[in-house]
Amino acid sequence: MATDVGLTARAEFGDTMNILVTGANGQLGTELRNVTGPGGYGVVLKCAGHEKEMSGGFARTTNNRMELLAVIKGLEAIKWRNAEVEVYSDSSYVVKAVNEGWLLNWERKGWKKVKNPDLWKRFLNVYRMHRVAFHWLKGHNGHPGS
Repeated sequence: MATDVGLTARAEFGDTMNILVTGANGQLGTELRNVTGPGGYGVVLKCAGHEKEMSGGFARTTNNRMELLAVIKGLEAIKWRNAEVEVYSDSSYVVKAVNEGWLLNWERKGWKKVKNPDLWKRFLNVYRMHRVAFHWLKGHNGHPGS
């Protein structure tokens, strides 16, 4: 069973917070049609030998919202500022939005024609509190936790 002992106190210098999005699902392929259905997310935080698991679900959502919310929940669980964070996700939507600069472009253009602007704004608020790197993982490829 996971424990959150130590995740509320600042990690020792050099400790990295690892966030693994372990699962997110919702209505696939629905972003274009604006159709929603049941879905959920799972996320695991690991730091300095401690681990915390979180999950949640919604009756009406999309896959992309759950992928993004998993990262947000992970970042919001960090109780100190300026943490070094490594995020691992199989969501190209989330990873590319950050790594390829889409997100800052969307913000600069006033969020016009962007899906999920409420979550992206929430993400930016917590993302800017830390030093975050994103890594894409191929889903269900045998990586522990995926």
